[in-house]
Formats: sequence, structure tokens, C-alpha cells
Amino acid sequence: MKLEDLKTLSFNRDLALEDSKISFGETINVHSSPEITMQYGFVFYNSMNVNLNDDSKIDSTFQSTNYKGFYGVVNQMLFTNNEGKPCVLFNYANEKQYGLFIWYKDHGRFYLLVINSDNPFNSQKLIRIFNLS
Repeated sequence: MKLEDLKTLSFNRDLALEDSKISFGETINVHSSPEITMQYGFVFYNSMNVNLNDDSKIDSTFQSTNYKGFYGVVNQMLFTNNEGKPCVLFNYANEKQYGLFIWYKDHGRFYLLVINSDNPFNSQKLIRIFNLS
């Protein structure tokens, strides 16, 4: 991922993602949760859109100089590039899971940290444990 600035990362809510398809890609975690489908050769360049379907809910967002993220209940989440092309799809099947999603930038690289749980949890406490400064 070549995102220059976390400000270009946007969270879009209440979208209809049922028809979102990744044409040529691979699915990992098949028959598990979440199934993750990735487009072969995807590139985000300078922006990324995080799209959540209408069965997902963001409870809180947070941002610092080197990380940005949200905590909430996720059913489907699709990452698209600046051209709107689907790149990565997280599908939690017919269930909803609590999740903490953190995009972290360190030494010019980006990392996505994902914590999932069947039960609610204290997201701020986990962020402090990660010590992302």
C-alpha cells in the first residue's frame, strides 16, 4: 500500500455491498469467519475507501499521527482504491462480529491490525496495549 497520509483513508457506512465482486482474486479463510477475498495485484496508491454494508455499525473512530481506525460491529467490509475498484472484501457471512480495525503507519509502511470477538470489548484499552506511538 502506498498511502502517503492517513487522511486519505475514508470510512463509508450503510452501503449495499451485496453486488460487490472481485473478478480475479483469491479467498482465504474459506468456510471460516471472516472470509477474505483479495483482488490479484491490487494497489491503493494514494487513497483507500473502507466501505461497510448496512448491517455493519461503527461505534467509535479514532486517529493519531500514525494510526487511524474504528471499533464496531462488522458484517461486510470492502476496501476500494481511488478509482473505486474493489480490492479486498471481508465477509463475516451471516453473523456480525465486534471488531477493532487499525491502520497503522510506521517507517513508510502500512499495517492493518484486526481484532475480532463475538462479544463487546474495550477498544481503547487494546489501543493502549499496542503502544502505537
